[in-house]
This record gives sequence, structure tokens and C-alpha cells, in this order.
Amino acid sequence: MKYLPSRLLSIPLLLRGCLMMTPVFAAAAEAGNAPGEIVLLENGKSVYQVVVPDSARTPDLEALLRETGELLQNAFAAAGAKIPLVKESKKDPAKPGIFLGETAFARGQGAGIESLDGWSYVMRVAGKDLILAGQDAPNPGQLAGVKTKWGRPIVGTRLPTLKAVADFLHEFAGTRFLYPDGEVGMEFSAAPRIALPPTLKRTVRPQMRFNFDPNLVRTGVTSVSRGRDLWLVANNYLPSTELVYVVHSYPRAIPAETYSKTHPEYFALVGGNRMAEKDIPDNQMEHYCISNPEVQELIYQDLVHWLDFGYDSVCLGQQDGFIACQCEECKKLYETGEDWSEKLWIFHHRLAERLRKDRPGKKVLLLSYGLTWSPPKTFKSFPENATVLLCRMTPEVLEQWAKGDVPGGYTGYVYIWGAYNYTGYSLSTTPLQTAKLAKKFHTLGLQGLILDGFGRMFGMEGPSYYVFGRMFDDPENLEVGKLLDEYYNAAFGEAAAPMRKFFDTLFHAIQIIPDWPGSYEDASGKRRFFVDRNPMKLLAFIYSPDVLAQLQKELSDAESAAKSAKVKSRIALIRLEFDYTQHIAKVAHLWNAWRVAPDSASLERLLDAVDAWNKFLGPHWFPWDRERNAWGAGQLGGQVSGWPEHFPLLGESRHAVALTRNNNGATYADTPLNWDTAAIRSGAILPPGAPVQKPNQAPAEDYGAVKKAK
Repeated sequence: MKYLPSRLLSIPLLLRGCLMMTPVFAAAAEAGNAPGEIVLLENGKSVYQVVVPDSARTPDLEALLRETGELLQNAFAAAGAKIPLVKESKKDPAKPGIFLGETAFARGQGAGIESLDGWSYVMRVAGKDLILAGQDAPNPGQLAGVKTKWGRPIVGTRLPTLKAVADFLHEFAGTRFLYPDGEVGMEFSAAPRIALPPTLKRTVRPQMRFNFDPNLVRTGVTSVSRGRDLWLVANNYLPSTELVYVVHSYPRAIPAETYSKTHPEYFALVGGNRMAEKDIPDNQMEHYCISNPEVQELIYQDLVHWLDFGYDSVCLGQQDGFIACQCEECKKLYETGEDWSEKLWIFHHRLAERLRKDRPGKKVLLLSYGLTWSPPKTFKSFPENATVLLCRMTPEVLEQWAKGDVPGGYTGYVYIWGAYNYTGYSLSTTPLQTAKLAKKFHTLGLQGLILDGFGRMFGMEGPSYYVFGRMFDDPENLEVGKLLDEYYNAAFGEAAAPMRKFFDTLFHAIQIIPDWPGSYEDASGKRRFFVDRNPMKLLAFIYSPDVLAQLQKELSDAESAAKSAKVKSRIALIRLEFDYTQHIAKVAHLWNAWRVAPDSASLERLLDAVDAWNKFLGPHWFPWDRERNAWGAGQLGGQVSGWPEHFPLLGESRHAVALTRNNNGATYADTPLNWDTAAIRSGAILPPGAPVQKPNQAPAEDYGAVKKAK
């Protein structure tokens, strides 16, 4: 394990308290041509029926189980077999069945569903019948009638039965879940035969209790037929319907809009002012006076509030961009002086200990982020109900945590995706990188993962998503190359060969990103960034003219080879994302050319490229949605031919995908992507960086303004 200090691997503390990991396909017996094998389908025929429970805890759950049964029907239909879907009381007693969920039959067979938790499930042969079931349950907030800040009820279900069906179809029927949203995302195999060993009895415990991006899925499974939830669950991106996962919990407990006027003393005193304002809508910028007993109580009662709805665990963490209160009581708090890291850890430790006594069996995720990257110094042991959410998993930080005692175990926060990275919304990961991370997280025994910025580029980044998710089936033994072959062949069929070349060129070009340190410390001890916080330098290097030409050729070859409607739609998505990236790269190259030779001709070409970029973006995204108080969903659904359900770039706002703001590494706002080309062409302004004529200097060529618009 080259990515971890060797001595860290010898310390079991990171594994203590974590779930016992069972490989997803650790079976009592493997499928094969064993005597007496159970044949579910052969030569386009099947005598089986899909059986669902007569009733479920909620109407939503009942509908989801039926949709799960329809998924099985569709898979069998692809092989030529039409099988009925019935409630248990209506099943044909003369026919064997595939029993989904907590049926009376499954209970009678002692399948042990009642002892399962989370996304665990059973896959079990009983005579000629097959049981695929977990302990399906609605979101606690749904049962309690909780509503979101916009007045919508919380919906969503934990549906391990869907996970069981998806894994069964993947292994035994050759079904591949490639993309979210609609039938284009799935590829059913015309399997000539589906057979199981008669001794098949599995209890499957997924590697992660949860593995999700809160922005991609907030409430658990809400639909099987639409495809997004199905893709997530099938590929081990498991939402947590039992965790309240707003990691920065202070603003949730003490929102500025509620308390800033009536209780300004709740907010941090900084420079004589109370920090109770937000700079833009939906951005958490308020800061708090945590020595205030009422503030402490509000933060604690917020945790209790959610747990009492029925949730199993809740996050506790300071606000993002933490600013310390300067009042005298905060300075004296816990006698740690100016060490705010320690103040926060002591405060959170005390809340967790209090919660342990008040709500036995409930869990709290403590945020290790910013000031709390490193473990506390004044204590080593955490309460048994506390799980630490590691937001920095460098070898140095992991080694520090290995010296502590966290019986509740660890979860992780993953930053490799997200528009705040240098590449913005362009490709940022490779399958090799995501496979290594999956193996690393398995080795560390992490209980769950929260993914930040995941799922924005299902076309160009699809293979990386697929490898990362599927690797959790068996992280110790699965190979990246075989997973990629599975993906390319299923997704692109007749166009698999040129698409394999396309992705090979693409991933080779961007491999520098996961290998790239980004910065270094020079001889004077100063931190130096390789691209000086200008991401266009990096993109110009990655997407060189040679690379762009090669990618263009290989994608065009694939477009010519594509015959089936699904393959054409999938390649069309990749084309849209590639064109998005290619526009940015072209602007970067022409910007460099203009700076090397700043004349009117080079400026004109640059301005043309910026105009082409804006024209490409023009029809695709909504601006701010005032009714929802959030960025509006994109209008790109329907932009991909034959795939109306899919929103490329996750339907992000135009402000986001146009890269109009600086955000950590993605400092695009000051690049030509956001120039006012009309004003430059009219001569009203000079382009940033244009040479300025000195007084009394002979007139030079007009660098800044091609005064005549085209």
C-alpha cells in the first residue's frame, strides 16, 4: 500500500468500531452447471413470476417495490421471456417465484430479513424460488411529515431490495447500469440462460453504509423507473436515509434570518460587529459566539430535534469558512487561549457525550474540517456514539488520527470532484485514480463516504464513476481493466473500439491531475502554485492542439460507427461535454497566442472564440430561481438526442457552468471566458492585459479594440 505510511497499517484504531466488511459477492456457492441448478430463463422462456408483498409501510414504498419488479420484467423481456408481476396473495401456486422484499414467503423461509440493517440484503434460493430482499424503510422525515426549507415534504426510501435485484441482474443476467436517467442508461443483455446454484444463500453487506453526493441525491430512493436512483444504488452509490447530513450544522441550528435581529449576541463579535449576514443567497456566512450558553443549547437541541424524528445519526460541525468570535468569554472558553481548534473539539466532545446519555443508540458525525483537520490535543478518546468525518485523508493526518481512540469509527469526505477544482466542470478524474481511492477507503475501514461535486459529467467521466462504484463490489480483487472493458462493451457496442481509444487518449492526457501536487514550498519557505491560480494554464497544457485533434478524430470515428439509438445518445452526451471542454481549451490557447503576439488579428481570433463559447452556453441554463431561492435547474434535458430525461452537467445554472465566479482553484472569472467582447470590439474598454500606450509615444497598433464589430 504505497499511499499510506507503513506503520499506519499496523495500527487497528482506524478499523475499530467500523462495520464488518463482507465482500458483496462472498457466496455460499457460486453459479455454474451444478447438478440440480435452478434455471430461471432458457431459450427465451421462463415459468417464473415476480412476487411483491401485498402491502408496504407507505404507498411510496409499495410503488417502488412494484417498479423494482418491473425492472426484473424488463430484463427478462430483453431475453424474450414475458413474466408476470403479482402481489403475493395473487401468485400462481403452480409456478415458482422471484420474491421481492419482506414477503410472507421470505419470513417463512427464515431468510433473516428482520436482522438486517442499512443496505444489507439476502439473495437466497429456497427450493425452486428465489428471495431478493432487504429491510426496506421510508425516510424517517417522510414518516414524521418533515418539510424542507421550501415547504416540500421529505420523501425517499432505503430500498435494499432494489440493491439485491440490481446485483442479481448484473451478475446473473448481464445487465449493466451505465448512466442515470431513463432507459438509455441501462443495457439489458439478451441472456440465453439465467441459472443459479441450488445452494445459493448470501447475506450481503455493502462495503459502505453510505456513499453519496447530497446534491445528487438528498432523500434516498424516490424512483426506480426514472433511472437516477437505480444507477446510484446499482453502482454502490448508496444514499443514507438515516443520516441528517448537513455537515456544517451551526447555521441550520441558528439561521441568521431567524435570529440576527432578535438575538445579535448569538453571533460572533469580530472587529466590533456581529457576523450575522450572508453575502449571497443560500451561502452560509454567519459566524457564532459559542461561549454563549443559549448558542450551545440551540446547537444541541438541533441534534436532538432530528434524532427524535427517527434518524439514526446526525452531523455536528462548525460553519464553513469559520471565523472566531473575539468576545472576552470566547477567549476564556475552555482555557485554551487562542487555540480555536481545541475549543471546537472540546465543545463537540461535550455535546456528543451529552447526546450519548440522552439518546442511547443514536450516532453523531463530528466534522474534521478546517480548524479540526487534526485530532484534539487535550483528549484522546471519543464517546462510543461519535463517528469522525474525515475531510482530509493525507498520510500525515491519518497518522495523527491513528494515535487516538474513536470507537465509533470513521467516515470520509471526498473532494476529487467539484467545480471548485482547477478544471472547473471539465474532466477531473481517471479510472486508475478512482480505483486506487476505493481500495484505500476499503483498507481504512471507512463506514461511509460523502462525495462533493460528484456526477457532473456522466459522459466523459462516466468510466471513472463506474469504476469507483463497482470497485466496492470486491475492492481487494477487482481489476480496473476488466471493469473498463465491461463498461465500454456495454455502453458503446459497435462503437466500443473507437470509444476505447477516445477514453485512452483522454485519461492519459489528464492523468497529470491526480498525480499533480498543485504547489510546492520554495527555498524561502513560501508556498508556490504551479499555475498561479490560473486554471487556463493547466487546461492549455492538458488539452494541447495534438490532444484535441486526436480526441476529435476518435470521437468522430465513434459517431460514424454508432448504429443503435442508445449508443448514439450516449456518444451525443460525450460530444456535448467534449465540445464544452474544447471551447474552454480553444480560448486558453488563443489567449496565450494573443499575449505572445498582441495584435489585432490575434485579438480578433480570441474574441471570436469567446463569442463561440457564449453562444454554445446561451440556450442551456436558467439563472437564479427566486421562487425556490436557489440556482434554477438547467434546460439541457432534451438536448441529447433520444435522451430527454438526462440533464448534462447535472442541469447546473448558467452562472456555474459559464465559470463566472472565482471559487478556490477554479479562478475563471478573470479569464477571457468572461470578457465583454462587444465592449472590447467597440473600443469602450481594453482587454485585460493589453499593452497601454505611454504618453508622447508614437501611436502603436490598436491592441485593445478592434473598433468595427463584425
